[in-house]
Amino acid sequence: MELHFAVQFIKFISRNFYVISLVCLGFCITGCEPNPRPTAPCSSEQLTPGLHQCGFWVDDNLRWYEIYIPTDAGNAALPLVVDLHGAASPITFGSSAQRFAVSHFDITAEKYKFVVIWPQGINMIWLNDQKFVLDLIAEIQQLLNINARKIYATGVSNGGAFSQDFGCNHADVFAAVAPVAAPVARVFPCGPSNPMPVFTVHAATDWLVAYKGTPLFLSAPETFELWSEVDGCVDEAEVVLQQGGSTCWLHDNCNGGVQVKTCKIDSHGLFLGGHLPYMNNDGLNISEMIWQFFDQYERY
Repeated sequence: MELHFAVQFIKFISRNFYVISLVCLGFCITGCEPNPRPTAPCSSEQLTPGLHQCGFWVDDNLRWYEIYIPTDAGNAALPLVVDLHGAASPITFGSSAQRFAVSHFDITAEKYKFVVIWPQGINMIWLNDQKFVLDLIAEIQQLLNINARKIYATGVSNGGAFSQDFGCNHADVFAAVAPVAAPVARVFPCGPSNPMPVFTVHAATDWLVAYKGTPLFLSAPETFELWSEVDGCVDEAEVVLQQGGSTCWLHDNCNGGVQVKTCKIDSHGLFLGGHLPYMNNDGLNISEMIWQFFDQYERY
């Protein structure tokens, strides 16, 4: 009996090594967070081109975020991308897991000249935290010359689900959203006040958030079609990219001239079966693809 238990335990560890490692890393970093946390908000004078970590007061609680401001951006009002981390993905130590290990949106922001922020969720998770993000956007608009009609939300996993919520409920703020590895829940009332451009990205072999869906979450194709219904798309989805094992589809005839796009990414054999499709087998730059989708749209 003890031998059988030991064998089963080893099999469990082997099958779930990456998840266990991620959770352990998250707890490890959480325990080390207090020292490097910013202790005060940033001023507009401090926010020169480059990367900054800043505090931000919300309801008497000091929260924090990272921000990247591109160089040589000129005097024009800049677009703003909110990039939301997944669960157990910290932004401390000046080496944001979301920024360096996942999305690389700082590189894309520098190339295309927009501002990107990485807010930190409470206990490294997003749950009913809309006020923090919306207040932070308002703060950034006070500190920097931001184009209020070109504000966008993206994120991966738990952060991607949070960006879905912004797309449904805050079309007065966001011009477009791009959830990554984050299908919508089966019970998900969604009625944006304006047509919402949406670009979803999911790896076919993701075994943390299944591409084919679960009892609680729609599949990636069902999520694509749900947003197509929300936006009143009347055309058949067409293939707009085929590269290696990755395919993208697009609805182009939707209310208000918006588009709804989805990509099924080949990340087979990579981290968590491809749960982070920024890493993929076909050389696709997901962050750049998201930005090119965003840049077509301004808020109503």
